[in-house]
Formats: sequence, structure tokens, C-alpha cells
Amino acid sequence: MNKPWLAVAHKAPWSRRPAAWLHALGLDACIAASANELPSLAESFVAGKIAIPDDLRQSIREQGIGDPQTTVATFASLIEQHCRGAAPDETPKSPQPKIAADSRSGHQDNTDVNAAPPFFSIIVPTHLRPTLLHRTLTSLRAQDTSVGYEIIVISDAADTGTDHVCHGLLRQQDTYLRRNGLPGPAASRNLGLSLARGQYILFLDDDDAWRPDFLTQLHARPEIRQGQPVYFDATRILEKRLPDGPVKLFEENFKKTEPLSEEAYIKNQIPICNHAFPRHLIAGLEFDPNMRAYEDWDFCLAAYRRQWPTHVPVLGPIIFIAHEDGSDRRSDTTGAKGIEAFLDYLYVYRRHPAPNDTLRLQRSMFLDRATGISIPTECF
Repeated sequence: MNKPWLAVAHKAPWSRRPAAWLHALGLDACIAASANELPSLAESFVAGKIAIPDDLRQSIREQGIGDPQTTVATFASLIEQHCRGAAPDETPKSPQPKIAADSRSGHQDNTDVNAAPPFFSIIVPTHLRPTLLHRTLTSLRAQDTSVGYEIIVISDAADTGTDHVCHGLLRQQDTYLRRNGLPGPAASRNLGLSLARGQYILFLDDDDAWRPDFLTQLHARPEIRQGQPVYFDATRILEKRLPDGPVKLFEENFKKTEPLSEEAYIKNQIPICNHAFPRHLIAGLEFDPNMRAYEDWDFCLAAYRRQWPTHVPVLGPIIFIAHEDGSDRRSDTTGAKGIEAFLDYLYVYRRHPAPNDTLRLQRSMFLDRATGISIPTECF
């Protein structure tokens, strides 16, 4: 689908996606608050009263767009090109369904871009790791396309290697965006959420992967058919990351034999990539980009307050852990330790109060053991 120059701010699916693209470009001035305001916005747009990048405005002139009605009716691929980081000399083309054989799964993708929304949306934030991202996207492309899924990759840095990987592995119905702003997965996931169209939302880091039959098994679960939030099992692989690529050192299956408990209010029990959330359940929730760590835990707790998830015995994500990296797996981990991590724990505790005195005491004891700092239980 091509993207419009103007959009209406609305919760309906037909306008939500175009407005999100314009917002990603910083063109909020091109988003009308209502349909009634759209004609006057178009007049201002044509008259040059709305500040937009010079290259986009020049492209408008070259296309001969000169009156409000044409402006409103015209759909251009230039905004999409601008977001995707295409070379300036590339001629915008109308997107066509792409047919590509998937060598790992044996399936072929021949998806109609006008088809119904996908069942799953997979959001992948990435930061300057094209080799690892290639492994991630290859595992997603190995999924059975009959279940219906879209991949949304959000990069927080300009990188030709990432561009090459995404352009080579993503399909027509998938999305790849390079965003501006501070690096970090929180803002990238938020942008991905604004673009997602699936009934279920899943998150995957750019250094992790999925088993080939994961979506098929997950889609078949009755809990999914009933629209429940779920969490599932994973495989952990310890690896050493060398210049020529990662080397596996150790592998184990992580199965959640005990149900998710109130201990989640003390520390994170389940990684974000082990969840599948109904999109309607997490509507309005966002990852906090101001946190140096644990923004995924903060997001999960907010979702748990709306509906506690159910465990399903499905083995899906493969979580790769770098042998030489003791970080919390962020793109920039230098600030995710020490006092910053301690402050983020306090921040999560204040945002999500413990439901009883026992948990408040356990929070105090946990931080005391971890940092040596004693905090009264009434603070939790």
C-alpha cells in the first residue's frame, strides 16, 4: 500500500497506518485531527505553509501536484522510500506482490497486499547487527506463511548492512523503517506497535530466532483461538561471537514448569520474546524510552494488570546469549548496569505497586542483596 501525503488522526485501521508513517517522519503537521479539517490542511500543504523536508517538497513539484483535491487523492511512494532509506536516485515504483521461494521452509510467498490483516505481527528492533539480524529474519521467513504473519523491523541507526539484509529477506507485506531519535529498543518497539496490523503481537530481538514450526504450533493452540495472552517456552544457546560469525558453546531448553507468579512483581520472570499479546489487550501501552534497562519488564507488568497470561507448552524462541557479554542484551548496555539499573528497578516498583505486604518486603530484601542499599518497605 502506498502512503498518503496527508492523513487523518483516527483509531480506524484505514487511517491508523498512514498516520503512523507520517509520524515516523516527524510530519505530524500533515495529520489532520478530523476529516473536516482535511481540506484546509490540504490547502496549507499546497500553499507551502507546512514545513516538510526539501527533497519531499521537490518531489511533489516534479509530480505536478497543484491543488488540494489532487493532493488529498494522490498516493505517493516517496514517504515510504524516505522511511526505508532508499537511495535518492531510485525512482519510486508502485509496490507489487513479490513471489519468492523460501529455501528453508519450502513455502512460497505470493501475498496479495490488499488481503486481510495478518494474524501475527512480529516486531524486531535492531541496532547495527546485520549478521545477527540475518539469522533472525531467516528464522522468521522459515515459518509457515499459511498462518498469516507480518514482520516489522525498526532500525535506530543508518546502516547499509542492515538495509541489505532487510531488502533481501523481507516480503512485500513486511515493513522496514529507519527511525530518528535516541538509540534503544523501546522507541523502536513503540513505532512497530503503531504500524502492527495483526491480531497478536510478538516481539523478537535482533540476535534471537524462532524454531521453524513455532508459529504453526502457536496458532493451533486453543488459548490463541480464544484470544488469550500467552507465554511459552524457549531454547537458550550460549555462543561466542567472532568476526566470522557466532559459534555455539552450550544449549539448553528453558521450560516454565511453574506458572507465572507474583514474583514477577519482584524481578522479570519471562522475557518479552516469550509472550504473545492480543493487540487489543495492549492498546495504548508503550515501552518507556527513558529507561536504561527493564523497559520490557515494565511493559509486561502493565499488560499483566489487564489480563494475566496463560502458559502454553510450545517451544518457540531461541535466545542466543553472548559468552563475552554480561549485559541485559540492549544495543548500548553501558548505562544499563550499576546505579542506572538500580534506579530503573525503583522506577518499575513505583509504577507497579506490590499488591501485598509480603511482596513489598521481598522487593526491599532483593534490592538490599543486589545493591547493598536498604530501602524501607513502605516505598514499594
